[in-house]
Amino acid sequence: QNGAGLRTGAQAPAGPPWLQQLPALSSGGELKAAGEEGRRGPAASFHGQRPPPGSAALKGPNSRSEQLLQAIFFGVACLEDVLKRTKGEKDIKFVTAFRDLLFTTLAFPLSTFVFLAFWIIFLYDRELIYPKVLDTVFPVWLNHAMHTFILPFSLVEVILRPHCYPLRKKGLTLLTAAGLAYVSRTLWIYSETGTWVYPMFAKLSPVGLAALFSLSHIFIIGIYLFGEKLNHWKWGDRMQPGKKRK
Repeated sequence: QNGAGLRTGAQAPAGPPWLQQLPALSSGGELKAAGEEGRRGPAASFHGQRPPPGSAALKGPNSRSEQLLQAIFFGVACLEDVLKRTKGEKDIKFVTAFRDLLFTTLAFPLSTFVFLAFWIIFLYDRELIYPKVLDTVFPVWLNHAMHTFILPFSLVEVILRPHCYPLRKKGLTLLTAAGLAYVSRTLWIYSETGTWVYPMFAKLSPVGLAALFSLSHIFIIGIYLFGEKLNHWKWGDRMQPGKKRK
């Protein structure tokens, strides 16, 4: 009888306060829709309502990708330190090479680009990239964790530890692949939700978006080359053994 009452939209029997506050679902279709809404997460719901067009609330997947990259790098660096003390440097050459490749081609260029691009646009007009309404959703420390502290940590890594850079062609190829993956993810989110991850994208035409992505990539390549020069200035010309720079 209780199940029949739920199917016909009748109120469920009295129960705990939290249970009484749940909305009644009159059909299996509504239950399925609710499940799909929950799986879509913040992209589909913003304080119970769909976020306005261009809301940066949908940038979650991209920010998570950036945080995942940082977590992987520092995890590999920590693993290298542990193995170096237990097995010696000769036995962990692969881990060291992977750490250097990850930092030189992805972690340093992307963290520097995110810091510079975000705060330049934020200071110009924050509504283009991080609307003020998000201050009520995300604490200030989380914003700084995603967009500020990433650069100081990368600079400390450059200053305290030498890194062997790969062939320039290889490094730029990996960096380009990461950029294409980010753009593809951004366009996929827009195709699925109809909302851009950053409000400024909604103000640009397709040609404008293509120009923005292209200029951003050129900027990131410049950062990569700057990191290479910075590492050379601090530690000398360090490369993976047996390779010549091209």
